[in-house]
Amino acid sequence: MYPARLHGRNIILPIRLPEYMGGGAKIYLRNIAKMPENKELFSLYFTPIVLDPLVSGISDSGKKIPIDNVGKWFAGTPGYAGHVIVENFKGNIALVKIPEQSPLEVFLLLYELKRAVEGGISHSGDIDESRFFFRLYDVVLEAAKDFADTTKKNASNYHRAAFANSVAYALTGVSGGYGGPSIREYAAGSVLGNRTKNISFSEAVQILSDDNGVIFGPITDLHRRYWRDIPQEEMFDNDPDDLEELKKGEYYTEDEDDFDSGLGRPNPYENN
Repeated sequence: MYPARLHGRNIILPIRLPEYMGGGAKIYLRNIAKMPENKELFSLYFTPIVLDPLVSGISDSGKKIPIDNVGKWFAGTPGYAGHVIVENFKGNIALVKIPEQSPLEVFLLLYELKRAVEGGISHSGDIDESRFFFRLYDVVLEAAKDFADTTKKNASNYHRAAFANSVAYALTGVSGGYGGPSIREYAAGSVLGNRTKNISFSEAVQILSDDNGVIFGPITDLHRRYWRDIPQEEMFDNDPDDLEELKKGEYYTEDEDDFDSGLGRPNPYENN
């Protein structure tokens, strides 16, 4: 239980294994993660972890062992078993215990590992996995916001918030975030279709960061259809420029002229 003492409480992610594996469950998961055929997993496994100070493991002899990449954090290195605990006491359910303050990439690795092992089925049915996805939501939302702040500096605050919200929802199925919802978030959901909780972080970022896409691109008929069909109270954090553009479309009616786009939750970009 050393990792729990080091990092605080654990987040538990259930993963359905092909069969009962007991003490070999973690080795099985490690081997799946290290398979070069799965490029997303393989890349995440060997992603460096940059922390200051670096979180080290401590061997039985008391020696500090640097944990400087995602694979070592999860599965360890000679002399230390890693910061993540995997238990498979009965049946085919492995309980993966992840320190709550683990870096983003560790959560993404376990998310991708679950997808790979379960064949893309995100929900484990008889075991609650909501805490994992709520925690994943927090770390993905922050990472997506940082990406937008860095790469889309000329985009409006509303669009950057919609991007972060949409990426986080795509991976977790959890809604909320920075302001919203907005017309662009609804359009993003349409583009991603039924891939919620079955898409990688890099895929979601690539699709939704397109300068000509539904978040950062021009208003299209797709946006206008949602504008026509969805009640205004369910779509209240729109960019004022988007509203002006929507009014030019064939689906706009004068009854919508009183629309107030400022009723959403606090937007962290608002005063930037």
